[in-house]
Amino acid sequence: MSKNPTFGTDPIAMAGWLSATSSRPMAEVMPQATQMAYQNRQKQLEQQQLEAQKQQAARQASLGADLSGTTQQQLQKLISGGMNPQQAVQIVNAMSTSRQLDLRRAQEDRLANQQRINQQLQQQYLSQLVAPEKQRDIALNKELETATRSILAPDEEILKIDSEVSALDSEIDRANAKYRKAVVLDSINPGMNFSGIAESEVKDLESKRKRLVEKGNKIQKRVETENKALLSLSIRISESGLSELAYSVDTLDNLIGDKGGIEGGTGFLEEFFTPDAFLGQKAQRTRQTISRVKNAVLKARSGGAVTENEESRLLAELGKNTDQGIRNAVKDLKIIINNQYRDIAAGYPRKIYEKFAKGDGYGNPFENEEEKQAIIEQLKKRGLK
Repeated sequence: MSKNPTFGTDPIAMAGWLSATSSRPMAEVMPQATQMAYQNRQKQLEQQQLEAQKQQAARQASLGADLSGTTQQQLQKLISGGMNPQQAVQIVNAMSTSRQLDLRRAQEDRLANQQRINQQLQQQYLSQLVAPEKQRDIALNKELETATRSILAPDEEILKIDSEVSALDSEIDRANAKYRKAVVLDSINPGMNFSGIAESEVKDLESKRKRLVEKGNKIQKRVETENKALLSLSIRISESGLSELAYSVDTLDNLIGDKGGIEGGTGFLEEFFTPDAFLGQKAQRTRQTISRVKNAVLKARSGGAVTENEESRLLAELGKNTDQGIRNAVKDLKIIINNQYRDIAAGYPRKIYEKFAKGDGYGNPFENEEEKQAIIEQLKKRGLK
């Protein structure tokens, strides 16, 4: 087996990669994929932490040279301005000490913030890994995969607020540093009230930061509520048997196309006299997918996504083993899938279903309304509604 792919922190993508490289079904490799994805995520976080430590070491190495040059310049400026050398040295030392404390505190805050972000990402990642008994459903559920990816993706509004809060933190650090220097200057020159002005600036910035954090918390609660509803909708569709049916129909539709003979031989004689071993890879896959669609129809019937009447008619079409019969069944199934999705979605807010269908769902599997109406008329003529 080749080396783990770069997308190895995604259990779904990892399962696809394992399936492709080992010729095993996704459902079979899903537990192994989940474990590998978790290990890769751990390695990724370790690399991020190591990089953060390297950056901190580089900043500390450059700090000494910056401080010494700045200190000499400040001292010369104060003395040249007529200040007593001893008093000038005291002021510069106080300012230098204050700056060192500011920089050290800022570095510690950045490191603590990075560790907090890594912990949150890890917790978020682990919380989205579905329990082992559900992994087989995920492997066969294209829509649930889409929803899971959507949940894992950070919300853009929250990312924007986090960025603004981070920028404010830097401003607050600088304002606090200015305040501490102002306190030193006020102690030397009483009555100037530099510290009062600097303190007011710090309070304004902290108030602004508090409002941003409160806004972010409200958005976070809304996003969590939407994600729970999204996952609930995805699981309901999966348990109905609709997801497996939709995935297998979509696969078959892509394999057979709209015109021409279906590669692999759908006729009884050709299928009987041409074993799978003598077919090409695509032809073998077509036969396997047709069989999978039949099984998916049976499962969808037990899950309530297909009625008894629909089941018998669909299996009859698929059982004809003719090109037209297979294509008719695919068109019938698209109508059924579309209607079932609509009925299930009726129990959820429109925004949730739109987010669910934003991926490769069956929200509108037809190219245009004319094609949809034409297919509906064909179904009515054959008595399938």
